[in-house]
Amino acid sequence: LAIVLSGSRGAWLGAAAALPVLFLFRALDVRETLRAAFVALVLAIAIYLLPTAANFILIEMFHHVSSNVHQFGGPSAQIFILHDREIDVSLRLQSYEHAFAAWLAHPIFGIGFGGFLADRLAAGDNPLTLIHNSALWLLTETGAVGLGLFAAFFVAVVRALLLPAPTPQDDAFRIGMLAAMAVFAGVSVGMEAIYQRHLWFLLGLALAMPSKPADAASDAETGG
Repeated sequence: LAIVLSGSRGAWLGAAAALPVLFLFRALDVRETLRAAFVALVLAIAIYLLPTAANFILIEMFHHVSSNVHQFGGPSAQIFILHDREIDVSLRLQSYEHAFAAWLAHPIFGIGFGGFLADRLAAGDNPLTLIHNSALWLLTETGAVGLGLFAAFFVAVVRALLLPAPTPQDDAFRIGMLAAMAVFAGVSVGMEAIYQRHLWFLLGLALAMPSKPADAASDAETGG
């Protein structure tokens, strides 16, 4: 329900990317998940159609979220305070065009970290927008080389997670990590996710896992 009501396209994409992974490894029951999703959707619609008084209370509770917002709601109410979606989408598309043009000018090594915002500041953009796509951001500022290196690292982590786990507990962790990486892959389509520190913490844990079987075998051989 929280994901549905978040209004975040990145959150929706992340959830959509993770569910197939969990279904594939049978970590979730498909029927139960679909039933829960249906209930969440019904509740979201019900909340959307709340009476005006209840919506006013919610608006008063969350009015501090942002000053650059507008209200929208169903036929009987206004409920959410959200960014103007049309303006938001237009700004993002413009940033994608600018980013792609910048990459074409420096396709191999990119324009350097922080180069995109520096270019847009020099161009007098107002408001400034980030590149809300991790792959395009890497391509623009680190070029084909940087994007290729990161993609190779990401694939290496996934391959490590697909190795057999030594214990059922480790196997559950492995499945959870694959799902978490799928979430970040989905989220990164609609936002810049690489600066999220918990991503790197989870990647570190993921890379440490495959060493466990080898370490255990080494300890058994040496009697350690």
